[in-house]
Amino acid sequence: MPSLRTTLLVDSVVCFIYGAVLTIAARSLSTVFMNTTVSLLGYSPEEALRALGLCVLGIGLYVCVVGYTKQITSIAVWLVIGIEVIWITGSMLLLAWFGNVLSWVGVAFVISGAVAVFGFMIFELIGLRSLQRNRTDFIRGDLSIELQSLDSD
Repeated sequence: MPSLRTTLLVDSVVCFIYGAVLTIAARSLSTVFMNTTVSLLGYSPEEALRALGLCVLGIGLYVCVVGYTKQITSIAVWLVIGIEVIWITGSMLLLAWFGNVLSWVGVAFVISGAVAVFGFMIFELIGLRSLQRNRTDFIRGDLSIELQSLDSD
């Protein structure tokens, strides 16, 4: 099982690649992913993909910073997990609202992205649980040392 740090760093690399592809190839991807042109919240598919790519790059940067910090905090990891829940929910809503205008490649891209995000989220939850257990054990160890020193006095 990979460590929480490794999971976060791999997650950030995937975000960088995914975001770069969405940003750079937005025009090409919009024609491959869509059967018909439709407005997505007032944006063309190309503009929406480019904006999404930039957001994913920002998320990747945040996840990278969390993964490289000396001591990973639970709240920072919970924020990553929250973003992943939003991504998965957004993917399902996109399929529900615009699935009829997406090509099979677009549907496959959305589903595979959501599955990948879900996988990272599971590994991060496991790593977070381990992180919290280790901190609890550390605190218990400190308390037992203090109690032993009090007993010896």
